[in-house]
Amino acid sequence: MITPMTLVAGLAMVLHPSRQDLPRPALVRGLPARFADADSAFRARVAEAFPLGSSEEILIRRLRGEGFDVHALDRRGSDRSEARGASVSLPSSACTLTWRVRWRAQAGTIVSASGDYGGTCL
Repeated sequence: MITPMTLVAGLAMVLHPSRQDLPRPALVRGLPARFADADSAFRARVAEAFPLGSSEEILIRRLRGEGFDVHALDRRGSDRSEARGASVSLPSSACTLTWRVRWRAQAGTIVSASGDYGGTCL
């Protein structure tokens, strides 16, 4: 027998899937299984995707489009570039996996970009 509470819970699951059910952003798909290997591969992928001299606007648009939360890391540094970052976290089994992209931009142009990957596990 289906109770009203079971029906409401089932409907809520259909209408609001968990973050675990969401696809991974394209920038992080297909990385190696081991954290250390995946961290190195992600770092290389970020450097390739956002080369020095490319547009910060395009970087931000892509990261937001893939579900990353974009934020400022600090005020202007001594080299007059602004430090910014973006991250996305997704649950996976007993861990929450997090990918971070950090960059500096000057006059809308990327002057440095890096990425790192890690997880918090039970």
